Amino acid sequence: MVVNGHALCETGPMGTVYHMTPADTFRRLLAPLRQAFDDACARPRERWTTANAEHARLGADIENFGGETNEDRRARDDREYDLERDMDAAESTLGLIRHAFTISLFHFWERWVVNEMGVATVSDEALSDAQRRARIEKILDYRHDPVVGFLRRHGLAPDPRRLRILQLAANVAKHASGKGNDVELFGLRPDLFEARYWKYGDYTTYQLRIHDAFLDEMFEAVMASGPQQD
Repeated sequence: MVVNGHALCETGPMGTVYHMTPADTFRRLLAPLRQAFDDACARPRERWTTANAEHARLGADIENFGGETNEDRRARDDREYDLERDMDAAESTLGLIRHAFTISLFHFWERWVVNEMGVATVSDEALSDAQRRARIEKILDYRHDPVVGFLRRHGLAPDPRRLRILQLAANVAKHASGKGNDVELFGLRPDLFEARYWKYGDYTTYQLRIHDAFLDEMFEAVMASGPQQD
């Protein structure tokens, strides 16, 4: 069987043999997702940087030259307001991009490992067709512990903690709170949540806030958990 240009199993004198995806192929499959994330962030990052630089210059001009007319002050206030809105809009866009790529990265990992587990199951000749189908149906539902066990049995060294964090972050990004994903994720990575305080009543909520360093870390975790040798 050949998938995405590489052989996953082959039939020989000893029967059907399963082959893990070569490391080079795995990296080439992951690379476009990383590039897409960087490309998607480039424009809003530039927008934020440009607006922030002009905002700083406006403040510096007042300090350096001293004094301003009422008309100048109104014009400066209006411009500062516009620049602050530009920065807020850029940051909001970046937030949406980070959430979307957290979900995309986990789905990339999920699809890859489920495919590997499915092919490994099909290549097991000790199973009947009915047993293979039953196992594949179970594999289609990504479950963290079986995935980690499968990878270790095939010589890989996955990063269970960070893969679980990625799974939880993707679920929270998609569905917000619920099913305990947010509670578990908060316990593992409180830095991913921003406290929001309601004006009326003593009530605090925590909103998921993905940052660039987290995406860098998760791309690294996925890369390290996949095949390392061709």
